[in-house]
Amino acid sequence: MERIADFSSLKLTNMIKRLSIIFLLSTAIGCNESNRSPSTSAPDENSQVTGTIAGTQQEPTSKDICSGEANIYLNEKEGRRMIHLFDSIYRKKATVDSVDALSKNTWVDGSVIKGFYNTLYDSANSYTGVRVHFAANLKAGNFNGTKKYKSEFLVTPTIDVENDGYFWHKDVWDKKITPVPVSPIPTFENYNLSMKDGRDKKTKFRQEYREESQLENRASAKYDAFSLSVWLDKCIFLVMHKILIDSPKVYDGFMLYAAAYEKKKVPSQKYNHQTTIIVVPTKKVGMSHEEDWDILNAIRYKSVRSVLNHGELCPDNCPPLKED
Repeated sequence: MERIADFSSLKLTNMIKRLSIIFLLSTAIGCNESNRSPSTSAPDENSQVTGTIAGTQQEPTSKDICSGEANIYLNEKEGRRMIHLFDSIYRKKATVDSVDALSKNTWVDGSVIKGFYNTLYDSANSYTGVRVHFAANLKAGNFNGTKKYKSEFLVTPTIDVENDGYFWHKDVWDKKITPVPVSPIPTFENYNLSMKDGRDKKTKFRQEYREESQLENRASAKYDAFSLSVWLDKCIFLVMHKILIDSPKVYDGFMLYAAAYEKKKVPSQKYNHQTTIIVVPTKKVGMSHEEDWDILNAIRYKSVRSVLNHGELCPDNCPPLKED
């Protein structure tokens, strides 16, 4: 476990030797709920966040840029192995029982990442990170002649709150995250949802993919190893933002992959093959988004060789049931 170097040392080096790298966004040792303190000034949940004027963001110092958090380093081979496990275990790829409606990945526009960065690091806000939820479309589609509900990812900012001495990350719905720039309209849409719409999509996922016999009861799931969500520290967005602004003509966004662990690897992981999320930077090549598994090594927080990993899986680190 290594600590993050002083933020002032952050700079893009000239053609650092290339390594196979990914952004693995899952769980981290240093992010246990009990170690986090509640926000002192949580935002008004009825207000709207519309982005910030240049210069008002407060980026982390050497003392709060994920310091003390655990880092998991993976090379491309390991990352692709985890994606393959999700394909074979959950999507049942290349079998007669293939689950085609279960999405393998989705692309998130760079403009959306910049919008989240502006909001998360606006000094007027108390956001500590985001939660990426596994969800499902509310309209059934036709998949090999069968009506199914296509799975999706949706993202909400979070604040830290306390309830009877228990600290957790509360989803903040109905917030306005403004993409940067606002035009063209982003292709990724699941980030400015109302609480009702978001929870309806989450409920559909719980019914269709986790097969919970009792909603509001996570333990009733037939496939409990299928995570409900992954919480991410906001410092993840600092690094993603850095990639985008340093090479605006090269990198255009990030690909979110559903993945699965081969065995228990992180503290909040409950099952051997539990699902998580892997994020890979992309370049625009023609009309497609080409993954670049190497770029993260060029952004050197000295002690971070290749990857930042700060988050929590649900299960087992989850919000209270009434909030989930």
